[in-house]
Amino acid sequence: MAITIEGLNPTVLPSRDHVVPAMKDGITVKLTVGQILDLVIDAAPGQLDTLNELAAALGDDPNFAATITAALAAKASLTGIETLTNKTLTAPVVNSPVIATPSGEFIRGRWSGLTWSNNTGDVTNDFTLSAGWAASDGAVPEMMVLASAMTKRTDAAWSAGNNAGCWLDGASMPNGTGHVFIMRNPTTQAVDIGASASLSPTLPSGYTQKFRIHSCVRESGAVVAVEQLGNYYARVPKIERDSTAALAATTITLGVPAGIKVRPRISTQFVLPASSNIAVSIGSGGAGSANTLIQTGFTGTSEADSAMVESQAVITNTSGQIWLEVVIAGGSITVGRLRTLGWEDPRQ
Repeated sequence: MAITIEGLNPTVLPSRDHVVPAMKDGITVKLTVGQILDLVIDAAPGQLDTLNELAAALGDDPNFAATITAALAAKASLTGIETLTNKTLTAPVVNSPVIATPSGEFIRGRWSGLTWSNNTGDVTNDFTLSAGWAASDGAVPEMMVLASAMTKRTDAAWSAGNNAGCWLDGASMPNGTGHVFIMRNPTTQAVDIGASASLSPTLPSGYTQKFRIHSCVRESGAVVAVEQLGNYYARVPKIERDSTAALAATTITLGVPAGIKVRPRISTQFVLPASSNIAVSIGSGGAGSANTLIQTGFTGTSEADSAMVESQAVITNTSGQIWLEVVIAGGSITVGRLRTLGWEDPRQ
């Protein structure tokens, strides 16, 4: 559309610089064509600064407002109850998510399941771990999943699979401590269980990932029966000292795993005749002394006394030892016993 300016010589082409009279705020003023166009366009973007571009943006629909109102009315409401009458529902597209096996620092030191139980088929040698998972202890922890419960034998050298041997150090587990590992072959994805006297065992070929999930004790040729609850293992009670004599502070080896530090659960039992006075103290294996008083006993001239005390106040050294001291300040002891009842293993 050509621009025509009244009074302009027809031989002269109009431009933005031509001045024309105009009304602004009720006053006649002279504006250039460019100024008038700028007032009309204002700050409209370049794609919408002509009537043709505006019409195209509205779909050349003279009833654009009514069209949009009708379209919105056909949509489901985000509030209240929508009957969906005469609504067209498009079938949703659901993508199947692919969830990668977790790895990295956020799973380091973590595990779930893998609970210990002495297997009733051979309580002397066999144990069973429930299904579960643990993060490997390498530079980059990776999840190792035991899909189903697995029974292993301590009286046979390791071989893969359920009801097979677990001992990584030779033909069978001797008396002492066996550290139980969940192991993984990252190439074949195979997961199995092995045990060793070492905290850094030689793993079977292809198995490069591991985590110590338990530590068991073998005494008199049999794996000690325990009941696990979280990090606590209740064992068949074992008498560690049965003596009526006084004892200067010294280390006592308990029936708990060695090679690691655990929090033992012990009990002291003392029966005193009349006119007796004793004190019993214990200390952590690395403390160097029996620095924690756990039991005292005092009897009069015509009475006796019997008492038992349980404690988890100390931590063993890596030899499974704590400190013990029994002081007889007066009289004597009729019965004096120290028992191991179990241990707490943080599995660090």
